[in-house]
Amino acid sequence: MIKNLQRKITCQAAQLAAQLEKQTRCLLEKMKNCRKTAYSQESRSRLTKLQHKLACACAEFEATRLAARYACEAARGACTNAKKKRSILLHPLIEGANVTTCER
Repeated sequence: MIKNLQRKITCQAAQLAAQLEKQTRCLLEKMKNCRKTAYSQESRSRLTKLQHKLACACAEFEATRLAARYACEAARGACTNAKKKRSILLHPLIEGANVTTCER
């Protein structure tokens, strides 16, 4: 009778230990998932910040590119104007002309 009772208690203890182990593993998995969720939230936050920095860098690049383009066009225009002035000054009809200045 005592052996049967010991066996019964031992079986119940083994079952309780198995349930406890199963619940512990389940709890550990939930904790891991919580950590993963926290990491994924941090990652999303960092990703959002990096996307914002990238957008700012792209906008700055575009502004710089346009400024360089406009500066190049202005320089090209100035060069063209200088060539025109030079060709006007070196024109054969003007070279022989008598240039007078007005004095007051």
